[in-house]
Parts: sequence; structure tokens; C-alpha cells
Amino acid sequence: MKNSTNYLYEKLRALADSDYYPYHMPGHKRNMKGHPLDALYEIDITEIDGFDNLHEPEGILKESMERAAAFYGSERTYFLVNGSSCGVLSALMACADCGGKVLIGRNAHRSAYHALYLGKMEPVYIMPEIVAEYGFAGGICPKEVGRILEQEEGVKAVFLTSPTYDGMMSDIREIVKVSHSKNIPVIVDEAHGAHLPLFPEYDTAVACGADFVIQSIHKTLPAPTQTALLHVNGSLADIEKTERYLRIFQTSSPSYILMSGMDECFRLLSKDGRELAKRFRKYRSQLDEVAEELSVLHIYGSEKDCRNWKHYGIKDADRGKLVISVKNPLINGKELYDELRMKYHLQMEMSAASYALAMLTIMDAKEGFDRLGEALIEMDRKWEKADFAECSRLSEGWRVPCYNVLNPVRMKAFEAQNAQKEWILLKQSQGRIAAGIVNLYPPGIPLLVPGEEITEDFIEFVNGCLLQDLNVQGIQRMDEALIPVIQGVNHSRV
Repeated sequence: MKNSTNYLYEKLRALADSDYYPYHMPGHKRNMKGHPLDALYEIDITEIDGFDNLHEPEGILKESMERAAAFYGSERTYFLVNGSSCGVLSALMACADCGGKVLIGRNAHRSAYHALYLGKMEPVYIMPEIVAEYGFAGGICPKEVGRILEQEEGVKAVFLTSPTYDGMMSDIREIVKVSHSKNIPVIVDEAHGAHLPLFPEYDTAVACGADFVIQSIHKTLPAPTQTALLHVNGSLADIEKTERYLRIFQTSSPSYILMSGMDECFRLLSKDGRELAKRFRKYRSQLDEVAEELSVLHIYGSEKDCRNWKHYGIKDADRGKLVISVKNPLINGKELYDELRMKYHLQMEMSAASYALAMLTIMDAKEGFDRLGEALIEMDRKWEKADFAECSRLSEGWRVPCYNVLNPVRMKAFEAQNAQKEWILLKQSQGRIAAGIVNLYPPGIPLLVPGEEITEDFIEFVNGCLLQDLNVQGIQRMDEALIPVIQGVNHSRV
């Protein structure tokens, strides 16, 4: 790639300052002076002369994507303006549409399950190891991938998530070796790992040889919400099919505001990325010092935690994910999350049954790190002295383990989603066939997939999540919890 300095934002700004009159879309005509968002409207255009076309890039957008590819060391990089989901859909459909078989980590994002439905694919699930002390998913074992590929014929792709929502990384390099030995492409949902090239101590999925890598740059880098990338490498990737599905799943009117935001992100990283990463390491180490002072709270990543990585299939852990757990079983993750938000005005990314998750990035200010550290110390000292035996509200809590079992499959997912359904009481649903996805949000990983049998364990788990007021999607909360099932069908009749 030539060393181009032709950045999209500068060209958009020049157009806004020119005397060109817009007899084209969008309808605001860049004429919103006095509007709160007028600066954005000034650079909001469609595909006009000189500004290239995302679906057939030949000019400035092509140069922008080449800069992103150079940053990651990828052969081809595509801008995604519909988020990582459209990259997941495109990669899976390019590999296994029309009923193909896919080896897929059960902790995949729901967008992967949407692809299974659209492509009428046959999933072969592989379970991640579960970090028992915290209840979150660890890594996918390369040997287990190899074992399943030996048993299953006709697998068209391997789909894995690394890093996970909680920052746990699998050994992608070994998984790629195992899969490529059978000429099977590897798709890695690296939505939470776009920042990894700034930290040489981490392996990126691109560097490990994955054929398709999807990243949400807005999650961990300074880029607008909804922006993402799809990297494609190697001879096992079908470029023509990939681009065909990108045209299907991406809007035909991509936002130039979003695309200029992506371009500016990589301009910033090329100029200041190393210094920002150095600053992050400094601030993050201060939280490690805080962790040593805690007795009730615990920040994941201690020496003891790391010693167990191999047992849980974890290759590494992203230090940008701060997992804050509570040793006292009478305090749950939601209460920790709420206290940080309501008392200290610190908005965490999510709460789980036994921990809260903070996302840290290179753009976090020292003030943010300091406030979080001070809040954790203050909360820890308060809870250390608390008499939990007198706190009836806490003592009624129920700590939910991570749901790490595979439900029996009774119907193909696409058949179940297209069947007639009815809503019934969750407590009466054992043995019925699910008609919808049920998941905790965040992170959006399905606990139950259409076509699977609803088990006693699943009902107990969901009831525990509802008791802790976790956000369970796919369940209606009326006077009692309701769940969608296939009308008039249970597993004994299938």
C-alpha cells in the first residue's frame, strides 16, 4: 500500500466548506445550522463523486481500509457499518450456507445463531471450559477441537469467540493448526480484541492465521458506536462469497460519519497508539496495587488465577477487562454493580451473578482509574466490617452458577423458529421444545436455542437469574415468567 495521507474526514470537511450545493441525498442537505448536531450533518453525505463506494471501493475508502489492514497485518480488511454482527453473518454464510455443518463454540454471540438460522446450518457445539470460581467461560481447548473434527465429517468452518466478553483468550494459533490440517477455515469473533495489536504480549487472531476475524473497533478503540472490521486471510476464504454476503448484510447507504470515524481512529493509533498503550499499562498497574489491599472484593488476575489458566483452556487474559468479584456469598454481582453506579457514579459494563465487569481502554483518564480504585477500597472496608447475618435482603440472595450444559436438540433451529409457537409458564415448560432464543444481556450469548428441549436445570437457572434481577432476554415477565415453545409439541412426540 502506498503511504497515503488522504484521510476521509479532511475530504468531507473540505466539501462542507466548499460551494458545492447538494442536489442529492440525504434530505437534510447539510443545512442544519443551529441544530445541536449541525457539525455532524455538515459531513453526512451519500456516495457522490470523489467519495468512493464501500461495496466497490476504488479510491479513498479503499485507501482507508488498506491503512486498517496494515495496522493488523491482514491481507484484506473490510469496514463494517452495521457492527460486528454483519461480519459474523457474512463469514459464516460464506463458509457454510445452504445447510453446511459448523463447529461452533457454545458461547458464541447471538449473531452467530442468526447465521445458523439463515443458512439452515447444522451446528456441532463445543463447550468452553468454565472458570468455576467466577462462573464465566474460559477458553476452547485445541485438543477438543481436534477430537471433534476427527469424529464429525463435512465440517465447513470452525467458529470461536476470543477474547470472550470477560477477556479470556483461547489458543487460537493451535486451533488454527488443527483446523487447517483438515483444510477447514477458522472464523474468530474477536469483537472485544480490536486493541490487541497495541500490546505485543498478546497474540491476535490475524497473527495466529485465522481465515476470518471480526472486530468491533468501537468496543475497545476510539471509534464511533456501530463500527467494526472484517479481516480475511489465506486461500481457504472465498472472497467472492464473502463480498456477496457483505453486500447483503450491510446497508447500501453506509454512513460517511461512521467511516470517517474509523479512518480517524487508525490515524490516531498510528500517531499516538504506543504512548496511549504505555499510559494504559501505568494506570492499570495502579489497580493491581489496589487489588492487593482488598479482602472482600477480588479483581481477577491474581497469581493464583493465572496458575489455573491451563486447566480452563485460557491462553491469556485481556487486562482491559476488569472482573470484580465478591468473596462473601451474601453479596451478588448486581449489588456490587448497583453500588458502584448509584453511590459512586461509576457505570460498569455489566453485572453477572457473582461479579461486575468494567471495561478499560487506552482512552480512560487517570481520574477514572483513581475514582474506581478509591471506590473499591471504600466498599471493601465497609463490607469487611458488615454483619451480613443481620441483612435479610442479602441473605435471601441466590448465587447463580454459569450455565454450561448443552440442552438436548429435538428439532433443527430454523424449523423450530418457523413453527407455530405459544407462550407458557416457565415453571411448566420442562420437556417442551424452545421456539426462541433465551439469553442474558449482556453479553447476549444464548442459554437456549430454538429446537432445544427445556430442562429442569435450565428452568432452575433462569429462575435464579430472574431472582437476582439479571436481564434475561427471550422471557416475558408478567405476574409469572413466560417462555415461547413449539405449539403442542414436546420431546416425547418428536
